[in-house]
Amino acid sequence: GNTSARLGTAPLHTPITPPLGKTYTVSPKFQSAGKLGVYHGGDLEQPGELERAVRTRSWHGELVLTYANEAGTAWAANLLLSLRDIGIDHSMVIVMSKPHCDALATSRHAISCGWSSWDMEGCKADDGPVAKWAFIERLWFIRHHYLARLIRLRVNVLALDGDMIAHGDPYAVLHAEPLARHHVVITSDGAFSGSEVNNGFLYLRNCTPGGQAERVLREVILREMDVCRGGEAVFGTNGTFWRPLDEAGITQGPHHIAFTGARDQKYYQDVLASAFCGRKVVHRMPFSSHKVLDVRRFDDTLGGPDLRQCAKFRNGGPGASSSPGSTACPWHELNLPLSRAGPGSVLPDRDGAALPG
Repeated sequence: GNTSARLGTAPLHTPITPPLGKTYTVSPKFQSAGKLGVYHGGDLEQPGELERAVRTRSWHGELVLTYANEAGTAWAANLLLSLRDIGIDHSMVIVMSKPHCDALATSRHAISCGWSSWDMEGCKADDGPVAKWAFIERLWFIRHHYLARLIRLRVNVLALDGDMIAHGDPYAVLHAEPLARHHVVITSDGAFSGSEVNNGFLYLRNCTPGGQAERVLREVILREMDVCRGGEAVFGTNGTFWRPLDEAGITQGPHHIAFTGARDQKYYQDVLASAFCGRKVVHRMPFSSHKVLDVRRFDDTLGGPDLRQCAKFRNGGPGASSSPGSTACPWHELNLPLSRAGPGSVLPDRDGAALPG
């Protein structure tokens, strides 16, 4: 679409000045409205560009991040303007093209943005296995790519889906007990289980570069890359992934790689379950189409017989009581193994360093 037609084009590269006497919901420490310049970014894949974004837009070590394609412009803008209205302007949106970012940053709303040429290292380029997926797959997975990189830059990140709006101070909850003691905060989609999370709200705090939180984010992307690189030879009918399950009477084809809604979230649920259980779990996102003939054996084979138990969050935090009225919350340590089954069996580090255990 024509983003310049949706937003004004008057250039504005200075901080937005709040109205005289404006009071904010957010605590004074995190009131960044009117104090930061606009980030009109280049390609975040270029050396030093992500670092420049963090220098320009972070505030007291905090950054709020969202992402959008042109169709999601109004959603992302609404989210960021609602944050600005409560006093939080240490934010930016990652978009898929330079013209889109130009339209946002030079509009009268002066929305800070960077754009990215990242395409999952070729796995979701236009000449990928299913070209029509390229734009949406790239949009979904791009946040995990940059969140992993932002951990290396030692900044705390609140990553939000664009279909949200801010009515109150998120830091009042995130920096208070019981959440203040945890490195990763995520919302539940139902039960308190790694298999039931919703990554539309994700807060990363003081995460160790190369540590477990970064490993989880990279593993989400690598599982999708496995599908891309393995293709039908691995995940199609008679492919090496499904053949033993079919022969055992657990599943039945035809198997083919197909578009799946909320694909990255399902990977995230499986990766968190893997980190909770200490082994590779495939449960929510088994890669390609299939018919389950034996549900119990299917779950036991791909997830493990104790999956529903080991994937649960624990009640309470370290040293906290789980009694009613306490400041406990469901939590779990991360223990994602380095070794992985399937194509690319050892988890690589894109920056060339060995990941700690």
